[in-house]
Parts: sequence; C-alpha cells; structure tokens
Amino acid sequence: MPSSQQQPHPVANNQELEHFFAQGGALRMLSATSAEDLAQLASYASQLFAAGDYAAARNIYVLLTTLDHRHHEYLLGLGLCHQRLNAHHDALDCFTRAGVNRVADPRAAFFAGLSLRLLGCEPQAQKAFKAAVMTSGQQTEFQEIKESARRMLGNIKEAA
Repeated sequence: MPSSQQQPHPVANNQELEHFFAQGGALRMLSATSAEDLAQLASYASQLFAAGDYAAARNIYVLLTTLDHRHHEYLLGLGLCHQRLNAHHDALDCFTRAGVNRVADPRAAFFAGLSLRLLGCEPQAQKAFKAAVMTSGQQTEFQEIKESARRMLGNIKEAA
C-alpha cells in the first residue's frame, strides 16, 4: 500500500457510525481516500467550472461533498455550480452549510445573497449582503467581496 494512502477508520456497528459522524467524521475517513486524490478531483472540478462546464463540475463537487460533507471550499464550489445552473435553492443549501462551517468567510453569505436576489427574495438578499459586509470586516483577502456586497445593497435600495 502506498505511504500516502490512509488506512480506513474502523467502524463496528451503527451506533459507532453515528458517533463517528457526530464527532466530525467524514466518509473520506471511512474510505481512506487520500488528500492528494481529493485535491486532484477538486482541481479538475475547478478547471471544468472555469471552462464553463458547470454540470460536469457539479458532478465532481457532489462526489467531493459526499466524501467530505463539511469541507468549505467543496461546498462553495458546489453552490456556485448550482447557481450557474439556475438551481438557486440547491445553491442556497450549499452556501448555508458553508457559512455554518466557516462563519468568518463572507463568500457564502455573498453568494447566497446573489441567489436570493435572483429568486426575488430582496429582504433576505439584503440581509445576506449585510452579513457579507460585516464578516468581511478588515480581512484584506475579502475586501473585493465587501465592496461587491455594498454595491448589491445599493442596487437593492435603488430598486425599492
């Protein structure tokens, strides 16, 4: 067995399985999927997304989020695929899960705001954009998201 491959996490019964997942375990741990394999799949999904093949990228992100249901970047990627495919309710589910997993990252709130706006849910979109502005704070890597959220808030107020 190659040294980069992990050993599967042993689970004896349903009660142990429930406990394993309740403690933050992921299917990737049970299947001994290596971090390198996941990174390759994520890279491929990102390439497909960049090429505009959102359905194919979505399929890979579905696999990735099945293997690691709490991975923030996988959830954002899947949500963005759903968003580009006009499946905004599915996108919102992904963005909500991503936001819960990493509260200080404003991208989930911002992308949720976009889907909410496209669904015609202006009050909820406004709340999402405000959350994106607040969570961006002074984090330098998120200033572009912060400014975009502010612009979207301005657009909502102008439309009202």
